[in-house]
Amino acid sequence: TALTGTLLLTAGVLVLSAVRPGSPTAVIGGGFLLLGAGFGAMMVTATAVVVRDAPPEAAGVVGGLQQTAMNIGPTLGVAAAATLLPLAAGPAFWLLAGVSALGAPLAGRMPRPARAPRDGSRSVRNDEGKDDCEP
Repeated sequence: TALTGTLLLTAGVLVLSAVRPGSPTAVIGGGFLLLGAGFGAMMVTATAVVVRDAPPEAAGVVGGLQQTAMNIGPTLGVAAAATLLPLAAGPAFWLLAGVSALGAPLAGRMPRPARAPRDGSRSVRNDEGKDDCEP
């Protein structure tokens, strides 16, 4: 999900880099659709990764820190875009797409959630962090 979100986000920025005065509404809307889908996938994945292993008594604090990070990141991105766009719109979008694409290798290395066993038992983590099965 993280890798797909990163790729959708990067594609959205690249589509928007082609927008010029008089561009069709479908192109502009498509770019923003890709951006929204990418951000949505990334936010869900980030929440799951950050909060998944938090102890119940710290889940609220961890969720708050995660939400703060998810607010600061886009704010800095919008600030960077607003600063760069008047200088050179094309190169600014390419730079932003490059920054977004840097997340793809990292997203591809994220741990995958454990799959539920097919025999009806449930998967639990042992003290070594490995998955064991309980009937």
